[in-house]
Formats: sequence, C-alpha cells, structure tokens
Amino acid sequence: MAADLIRDDTGFLATLLMGVFLANQRTIDVRQAVEFHETLVQLLIGVLFVMIAASVSPSDVRHVLAPSLALVAIIVLVVRPAVAALSTWTSKLDGRERAFVGWMAPRGIVAGATASAFGLELAAAHVQAANRILPIVFVVIFGTVVVYGLSGRPVAERLGVAGQKGTLVLIVGGHEPARAIGAALKTAGVGVRLWAGPSAQPAARAAGLDADRGRILVDSLNREAELEEVTDALLLSRSDDFNALAASELRADLGHGHVYRIAPDPREPDLQPPPAAGDILGPEALTLDELTRRLDNGARFVEIPVRSDNGVQLVPEPELLFVVGANGAMRAATNDRTAEARDGDTLVGLVASSAGTSFGPAHADASKRIG
Repeated sequence: MAADLIRDDTGFLATLLMGVFLANQRTIDVRQAVEFHETLVQLLIGVLFVMIAASVSPSDVRHVLAPSLALVAIIVLVVRPAVAALSTWTSKLDGRERAFVGWMAPRGIVAGATASAFGLELAAAHVQAANRILPIVFVVIFGTVVVYGLSGRPVAERLGVAGQKGTLVLIVGGHEPARAIGAALKTAGVGVRLWAGPSAQPAARAAGLDADRGRILVDSLNREAELEEVTDALLLSRSDDFNALAASELRADLGHGHVYRIAPDPREPDLQPPPAAGDILGPEALTLDELTRRLDNGARFVEIPVRSDNGVQLVPEPELLFVVGANGAMRAATNDRTAEARDGDTLVGLVASSAGTSFGPAHADASKRIG
C-alpha cells in the first residue's frame, strides 16, 4: 500500500521484493505465513476472476473474437515454444521434457489483473482501442486454459513424461521388513517408493524398489513436491516417535485412511499419539522388532488373488494384511479396522515358515472381512 501511494501500480513489485527478503532471512519462521498465503491467494484469485469476468460483456468479446483466437494460436504454437526452447537451452531437461515445457503455458490471473488495471487507465486517457485490451486478454486466458487443460495429459503421455497412474505407496524405512513389504506390494501391482538412508538404498534397489532419501517434516510447499503422486504412506522407521509425528503431518496431505504406521513398542515412545488415530498396521503386538524376528525365523509375505469360485482365508497369521484392488488401490488392516476382500482383489499377508503358502480355500463368499 505504501508503494502504491508513492507511485501507482508498484505494489506488485514491493510484494515480490518482500517475499524474496522473507525467504532469505533466518530470524523469522515463515511457514505459517506461507500456509496463510496459500489460502488467501486462492480466495483472492477467485474474487478477481469473478470481477474481471463481470467487467467483460458478450458483445465486447464478439468484436475481438477472431483476432483474439489468432493471438491464442500464435502464443501456443510460436511464442511459448520459442521462449521455452531459449530458457531451457542449457538446462538438464531432456528433449521430451523441454517439449512439454514448451507446450504448457496457461495464462491466468496475472495477465487478467494487469490488463484490467492498465486497460481502464488507458481508456480513461482516451487511448484508441484501449477498451479492447481486457476482452482480448479474457479470450486469451479462456483459450489457453481450455487448450492446455484438455491436451496436457495426452501430450504428456505421448511424450512419455506423464506421471504414474493409480496407487503409489510411500514406505519410510530401508530395513528388511520395509523392503519385504515393498516387494510384496509391488508384486501385487502397487507402485512403491522407498525412503531410506544411503546405506540401505542398494539393497532396496536390488529388490527392484525405487529408493531415495526424502523429507517429510518440511514446509508445505517442499512437502508437496516430495509427495508428488504419492497416494498412501507406510511409516516403518525405527523411531516410533517419528512415525507418530510424521503420520499426523502426512494425514493433512494424503487424508485419513491413507497413512499407516508400524505398531510402537509401548516401552519406547516419548510421544503419545491421538488415541483415536486408528492407523496401526495389524495388531498392536506386531512391532517392528516382532516383525523383524518373524522374518528372521522364516516368515514371509505372500500374495494370492481372490476369485469368486474360491474365496480365500489366511491361516494361521493374518497380521499386517493388505488388500490390493483390481484397480491397484491398496487397503490395509489396522488394529481397529479390518480390510474387506472382494472378487478380483489380491491379498498380501504375513505367514509363518511352517504354514506353506497358508492361504487355504474359504468356505464362504469371496467378499470377506479379513484383518
């Protein structure tokens, strides 16, 4: 506001400089400000779009429709590819990624707000055709959003840069139990990403798992990038306190019913999680130490499909059971909730070495509650 009082339309520049300053200082924690900023920006953008659209009449658009569509074509087919090609010339992006960057450039609120402000001032100054600026920009915004919105996914798939579809489970932990669960889920058709330390990554990759180091307890913007495409999380680290804290954080991003943690050792944690969390994998007695002991004694995770003519039951140990749907979605049995298996699903469960495959024929319907 002070910048606008000194000189018109300098508030945007002042806000930009303030953001740069706050991001580079070390005395003030800006995480809460960032979260407030996200909510405020969404609200203001919605209001601005309504105001801009309300200031443009159908007759205004009709008079500039043909040249505006031509401008959209030039922006999409000429300007954006040229700008992207120059700006990514020395980047690490490969040709397909650069091509996708050159395709995506929807115009939005910055162009609309700028056109609204300058268009009105130019019209007040009796500049010729100034009243056409806002309708043209409105058509450009609408046109680019439609073009890129409808073509973004097909173009990404055609170029081979589209993200993974379906379920992607994030497993936090690089020890043997985490790798065993990840390998079993991957065999059942679930996408798996493992977060582990450098020493555990070679063993995870040898098991066919995508392994890397990750960050959970960071600001919301960086966490969003870290959790790209992730739909579910299994927190299996050796720190029960970390698992409880990370579960609380990740529920805000992934939602309730999509974040699970290994049962804590009742003698170890310093933190007391919410009593109604309901996110413990399997029975509460199946701690990480207990799971490690069973795997050392020969227990293993097995997968078996559910068929309508031979519904299955898991004997004698149905602990830590996952149900993978025909569409790849994963459901986990917890300490207070069973998982329902339906025809076409795949069960992933822990069985003892003496149990063989330990999946025997069921004598009931294929739809069963198991957990």
